[in-house]
Amino acid sequence: MIERPMPKKMPGLYKNGVIYLDKQLSPEKSVEILAEEIGHHFTSAGDITDYSKIENMKQEVRARRFGHELIITFDGLIEAWSIGVHNIFEMAIHFGVTEEYIFEAIEHYKQRHGLSTIHGDYLIRFDPLMVYKYKDLRGE
Repeated sequence: MIERPMPKKMPGLYKNGVIYLDKQLSPEKSVEILAEEIGHHFTSAGDITDYSKIENMKQEVRARRFGHELIITFDGLIEAWSIGVHNIFEMAIHFGVTEEYIFEAIEHYKQRHGLSTIHGDYLIRFDPLMVYKYKDLRGE
């Protein structure tokens, strides 16, 4: 990863196996952009800097969602909930990202899984965000 000044509308760039980040980003934004650029490594192909092309925008969305799942994992949500992190502000601090990023990740999960999902022994509700021990719900 290389930190350097970047064009105004490009806080990060993945090119030839190297991630470039704007050195003026906040620590939280750096984490978010780094995760997205890692997503580009795994999900994108070619030069996608021309945002007027729909395929390029699709690759941007795919990389962004990859980043959400990289940082805000189900295991991470369960762990945060279990230690008393129960609101978006606290979640943002816990994961080292902005509150907006937490909202985006939850919205992504709602689109992908619906209003809830089961992960291991846990039920994760996305609206409102809550985590339940699934065994507790079955009366075990």
